[in-house]
Amino acid sequence: FHGIRFFAPTSQKEKLDSIHALCSAPQSTHENMGFHPAMYGPPRNKCSYRSKWNDCWKSECYMILLQEWACMSNLSCDINFRANLHQVRNPVNNIESLITKFCVGGLEGSVQEPFVKYASALFPTHDFANDSCIDAVSYFVVMYLEAMVKAREKGHIASFYRIEDSSACAVADAAGLTQLSTTVYEPNYEHVSKLCNDSDVRSAAQNVVGQDRNKVNKGQVALAWDDFLGGRHGSKRKDGDHELVQRLKRLFAAFSYDPTKILDEPEFSHRFVEL
Repeated sequence: FHGIRFFAPTSQKEKLDSIHALCSAPQSTHENMGFHPAMYGPPRNKCSYRSKWNDCWKSECYMILLQEWACMSNLSCDINFRANLHQVRNPVNNIESLITKFCVGGLEGSVQEPFVKYASALFPTHDFANDSCIDAVSYFVVMYLEAMVKAREKGHIASFYRIEDSSACAVADAAGLTQLSTTVYEPNYEHVSKLCNDSDVRSAAQNVVGQDRNKVNKGQVALAWDDFLGGRHGSKRKDGDHELVQRLKRLFAAFSYDPTKILDEPEFSHRFVEL
């Protein structure tokens, strides 16, 4: 959700409508959606942490989103960073996980209402409510990543790293923490340098971090390129429409993923099992 600061500016009305849609929503909408005003720091209104969502937190929500939404476009963000890095994951694998989490009844099932509410607020030009589940999730991922690519092209995001093949040291290096001239806090430079010294093969900081926690998709969904064609799995797009495939493959190129790692056609017909 922190990515909203990198969005391109829109009309004031569209921005206010999006913020109102999120901040006026009930607590049930926000559960497990990756956003709460508290994640931006101590509440300015001194809201009680004993309550997950009330009028105080709603007010906090409005203040924070008004400040954060597209703030990098005019450098008006309340908190700024020396370098902004974008953590990415294979876009198709990301879509598979979101389908597992938010599609009720499989690939051709319905999308959970909180997802539609958030997706529609973040990208109001797209009609997520009228999409099949696979289309809603796919367009959300595509539109979000495209926005981050544009922010990188403008220099608002310094670089990206792929979570599948990055170590803590690789991230620290991308952030400039391994160079004395670009480190954020000089006293830490020596400590980081020792951990990330190539000669220290025992340093855990140089190992790629495996994903063995909070894994949502445990073999339920495995997508091929053909699954993203129009008319598949309840899609209301024209049969055989290639728009999503083309946009996803451009994102694969933007983040240096190999599109041949995704099969052209599914290996077997039923690839969604609700556990």
